[in-house]
Amino acid sequence: MVVGAALGGGVSAYFLGSGSTGGHNAVRTAPRAAASLGALKPEIVFAANRRAVAYGEIYRVDLNGHRIDLSRSPAADIAPAVSPNGKWVAFLSDRGGYAALYVVGIGGRPLRRLSPLLVRVFRGDGLEGRVVWSPDGSEIAYQVPDETETVHVSRLGGGATRRVPAQSLPWFGSSPPNRPRAAAPHGSWLASWRPLDANSSAQQWALKISRPGTSSVRTLVRTAPCGRDWGSPFASVQFTPSGRALVYGSFCAEPFAGLYAVRADGSHLRPLAQPRADLADPAISPDRRFIAFTRADTIPCKGCSPAIWVMDASGAHLRRLTSPRLVGEADSHPSWSPDGTRILFTRTDFTASDALYVVRREGGPARPLHVAAYTADWGPKKIAYLPESGPTAVVTIAPDGSGRRVVTRRRAISALAWSRDGRLAYIADHGSTIRVVGGSRMGFRLPVKAWALAWSPNGKRLLVSAARVQQPTELFVLDLRSGGLRPVTSRMGWVSGMSWR
Repeated sequence: MVVGAALGGGVSAYFLGSGSTGGHNAVRTAPRAAASLGALKPEIVFAANRRAVAYGEIYRVDLNGHRIDLSRSPAADIAPAVSPNGKWVAFLSDRGGYAALYVVGIGGRPLRRLSPLLVRVFRGDGLEGRVVWSPDGSEIAYQVPDETETVHVSRLGGGATRRVPAQSLPWFGSSPPNRPRAAAPHGSWLASWRPLDANSSAQQWALKISRPGTSSVRTLVRTAPCGRDWGSPFASVQFTPSGRALVYGSFCAEPFAGLYAVRADGSHLRPLAQPRADLADPAISPDRRFIAFTRADTIPCKGCSPAIWVMDASGAHLRRLTSPRLVGEADSHPSWSPDGTRILFTRTDFTASDALYVVRREGGPARPLHVAAYTADWGPKKIAYLPESGPTAVVTIAPDGSGRRVVTRRRAISALAWSRDGRLAYIADHGSTIRVVGGSRMGFRLPVKAWALAWSPNGKRLLVSAARVQQPTELFVLDLRSGGLRPVTSRMGWVSGMSWR
């Protein structure tokens, strides 16, 4: 199966000329991928959530108890708001790592993103915000983290999003409050949600409806609590205008992302590590003996900081390498030195400032490189990174932090990766393009939105985490010679990083 054909278009490959590289300008449509990539012995390691929910999900439940998942994503989907005509549900989501506004039909389709990608949401920080419709249902106003004085307004029919001062929007205050009761239109039903037995260790919550003035009570949903200190599993509960269904958000934070290994043809999928913590950003050491990764113990340890861990390639002997100490600090995106003795990573502090650090494989104090960057990759000779000031350039430095050089400038660069022979690949143009710098420069237009990438051991392919905008990501292999794009995984949920050695 060719992914380009399945998604309604082929992968376009184009080669970019350069006076220093001797390349040539040519544009062509990539042919179909070969029938089989073959089973390569080197394995792909990646982080993913195999189910459709991680934490924060939007549900509709009818008065007969039938429930459907409206947002269908392992990302945080929060703050649902039903349109005045009852046909749409608007909500905020951090799928892809950025907060944005989405709408979905009350039946679960279609699902659309209305706003641009707004605020970057760091793993473990959670997503907060408010959403409300205008009285005529033509516009949606919403707030996202760190923008409490500003309200974004998007039109249901699409078009440019505008900003207005929060106090200038009198209908913003009509957002459904998080309280233990909600009334249906005309007072026909009253909804309530509470724990069934507050004294039981096996506590359960129930969402019930009752008719005012009668003894009629009906339980629509029973669910386990979200976990210690996370409160009610029901949030923003509201009736649809017809009064025949309820819409609510759930903040339950399960299941967690685990680490998996798979061969390049998609066979022999197996879990490596799935403790009760979110695992992400796996990076295999050059000698293939170890895997470094990010571990975020966010549940039930609310407030714990993501840190860099390492384990054997088999998944055994997990050990922690870094220990963020300030509230709000988080370590992520590990990358190995060529000799496998050190690990580069990004540390984000409580001011959302990103800096590069290096720690030895055996542990010990982390050494700062005094470089502001929100992601980086350690290549054969240099470190490449994306400056914190904006994703519009790729910069390289020596391993000691000296010799800064801008390699290329493009729009909306989101990820990068070195090959073993010193070529540098990166994602640009809001995930629609992959470019390769070094040797003959080349680029590939994609029919999917790419989020992350890694090189194959022989440097002939790229592993890409990509998806349609409204869907969770899957893994694809891009053949650099033919431009063929082939899926490796299916229904893995959101893939948050990968490595191929």
